[in-house]
Amino acid sequence: MHNPSEIPILHITHISNLPLIITDGFLWSDRMQLDKNHCNQTIGLPHIKQRRLDELEVMCHAGTKVGDYVPFYFHIHSPMLYYIHKRGDELGYKGGQEDVVYLGTKMSNAIGWAENNNKKWAFTSGNAGAYLCDFYNDVNDLDKVNWDAVKQRYWSDCKDAKQSEFLVHEQFPWDRLEFIGVYDEGHKEQVENIIAKLTHKPTIKVQKNWYY
Repeated sequence: MHNPSEIPILHITHISNLPLIITDGFLWSDRMQLDKNHCNQTIGLPHIKQRRLDELEVMCHAGTKVGDYVPFYFHIHSPMLYYIHKRGDELGYKGGQEDVVYLGTKMSNAIGWAENNNKKWAFTSGNAGAYLCDFYNDVNDLDKVNWDAVKQRYWSDCKDAKQSEFLVHEQFPWDRLEFIGVYDEGHKEQVENIIAKLTHKPTIKVQKNWYY
């Protein structure tokens, strides 16, 4: 059985979003961001974000949509980051990968917070922005994730399984984030300045190998 205390989960966002995340004290789902009229720097594909809000249901939590959840990946080198790196045609954001930061913690930490705060959580067997993945909310089903695919740097033959996700309903607190991965020393210094006066300071590390 896979141990949730040993499984990292990673949320990617633009570095310019950090001050608002810190002010609010939370990462928000896309639905909550819309409700709050937050104008974050979006780095995802607009049509997929809309699909997650309008169409894709989280089957293990009836009545909720994927866009109601804060998304995390299980590993680095996501296809989405690659698309950002290549400045894909369908992206509104064309700034590349350098300003993207990883916000991370352990799966067990997220589950513990969610269950203590009556928040739904789930994980998927593939890309939650597609139509074919399965949803689970029992750690005994972690073997349904293709972990070999999740850990691949090059994923042309396992793209969907590579994008398996962990989801937390509505929000996830800043003070439960344990580490931040950044592209280079310049971005590390930027994040250090942003969080300098905070009580909770996740560990910041340059993780160039997490990028393309």
